[in-house]
Amino acid sequence: MSSFQIRTIAGGAGGVILGGAHLLFEIQDVPPRGKNPRSQRYSFTGIGATVGVRAGGYGPSQWTDFEATCGLNDFHGYTVLSSIQGGPVGASKLSFISGPASGTEVIGYGWGISTDVSISFVHGLMRRKS
Repeated sequence: MSSFQIRTIAGGAGGVILGGAHLLFEIQDVPPRGKNPRSQRYSFTGIGATVGVRAGGYGPSQWTDFEATCGLNDFHGYTVLSSIQGGPVGASKLSFISGPASGTEVIGYGWGISTDVSISFVHGLMRRKS
């Protein structure tokens, strides 16, 4: 297993019953002491079900630690973003369903500029940014 950190750089989401999201993430490896971390940016775009009202913008967030069996450039493919929001704070779970990171799950907590009172399940694609 390798250690990584993820954070939201920026993004937005919205919807009532059917919703969508577009987010920009940064993932970095956690290198041995004395070495600088490498990072890679990824975009997530998806649609899905929303219970409640969801409208807002997000980021930048704090770093969230997680472990995976793949490399830094392998967090792409079909991904599900499950979240619960109550005003400006919320929790989310990012589940990698396909690709080299398949089976990896990241649970995080954060804030946003939003009017959310919602639970949502957004299915989409995570793409590596050049």
